[in-house]
Amino acid sequence: MLFLKVKRINVGVLGDLLVVFGLIIFSVWYLIDAYIVSNTIENLLLILPVGIIVLVLGFVIIWRILKILGENQCVAISKLKGIDSESGNNGCTTIYGMCLFVCFVFSLEFIGFDLAGAIFIGLYLRLLGERRIGVLVLYPLGFILPTTYFFTLMLPYPFETFLPFKQ
Repeated sequence: MLFLKVKRINVGVLGDLLVVFGLIIFSVWYLIDAYIVSNTIENLLLILPVGIIVLVLGFVIIWRILKILGENQCVAISKLKGIDSESGNNGCTTIYGMCLFVCFVFSLEFIGFDLAGAIFIGLYLRLLGERRIGVLVLYPLGFILPTTYFFTLMLPYPFETFLPFKQ
């Protein structure tokens, strides 16, 4: 008698796959809609590259999840969920990261994009286990300052910043 060995997929992993598929579907819809509205260079200058990056990253994430699921199920779930007994991570990083992001969004109006972004990136790096003070301070500043400067140059309207960027 032939018995087929069927792997059980963790509900959390299935949820992650559904979220990534949803992001891909939304990105494709948004790109098509933006192109239909106006296919000029000015309209697609930021939308098209970001949309393509989101699509590529989404497909890479799905490929990695499916590749890991081909391995031993217990090892695969711990790799996907970020559970690491050495670092003490209990798998709740996603929920805490979402809470940090909500705080980031609500603080944008009060302290500005640059300061809120630097604090968010630093705290999220700390949440992921980074302990070196230099990385926790320099990496967020090295990322958010050029990003904020780029946005001040590209956006036709002013937005809140802590540092006085010329707009």
